[in-house]
Amino acid sequence: MIAYKNNSDNNIVELVTDDDSPETGSADIVAQIEADMAQHGQLRILHEIRSPYGTDPSTFWKDARFALAHDKGFSHIALVTDADWLKEMANSTGSTLLAEVRVFPLSQLTEARTWLENAQFHL
Repeated sequence: MIAYKNNSDNNIVELVTDDDSPETGSADIVAQIEADMAQHGQLRILHEIRSPYGTDPSTFWKDARFALAHDKGFSHIALVTDADWLKEMANSTGSTLLAEVRVFPLSQLTEARTWLENAQFHL
């Protein structure tokens, strides 16, 4: 399941993938991201993946295709996960994006948030 959290005061959006998160349909998340882009321009994304074992790899590729299609809409992306296969996919996909992508282990969630809060727009 994916939970979506935004803050109307800034352009940081947090997504949490976890078996315990409330389910939000992907169409709803896309609509929310597009609305936040309309409000803020570029977004800084934090995607915390707590339960990757329930995550279908095809879902990750759908997310990557969405990011590529909306590439100018993201300035920074922080992926927070302990799943090695997601880290590798993020690093390879991230090299094709205009946004700066960093991968953090779950133990560094606070550091990921701090990185996004201090990120300077460069696009």
